[in-house]
Amino acid sequence: MSGPKAFHLGDVLSVTTGILVSPKGMGGVHELLDFMTGDVLMTHQLPRAVEVCGPELIARHPSLDVATPTAFAGEPDVLAWLDRRVAELGEYLLIWPLAPEEGQWVHMDPLVEWQAMRGDPPIVVVVPGGAS
Repeated sequence: MSGPKAFHLGDVLSVTTGILVSPKGMGGVHELLDFMTGDVLMTHQLPRAVEVCGPELIARHPSLDVATPTAFAGEPDVLAWLDRRVAELGEYLLIWPLAPEEGQWVHMDPLVEWQAMRGDPPIVVVVPGGAS
């Protein structure tokens, strides 16, 4: 297992609260979830990763279990809320990846997962220039 990595509090709170407050937008959320799962996730896999990583982040950092407003009055309100959390908790948190031996994250082929989510027939992958 690799060591910890520092992530902006907004990246982490985006995963634990479901409110996108990452300064990097979805890129920050993607980076955090990829790091924690050890996977390179596709967008449709993010909700499953949030279901696993969100509770784990709160278990490791109980101070992340913060009350969130049910509505914000625009971007300045969101930024003010995040600034208050940064003042309380710090701008960056050291985050550890999930422990593979604990089986918290199960890798799924992105195409197989997409198919399972949609109930589609099997996806056939064609490799140009492959054997005929």
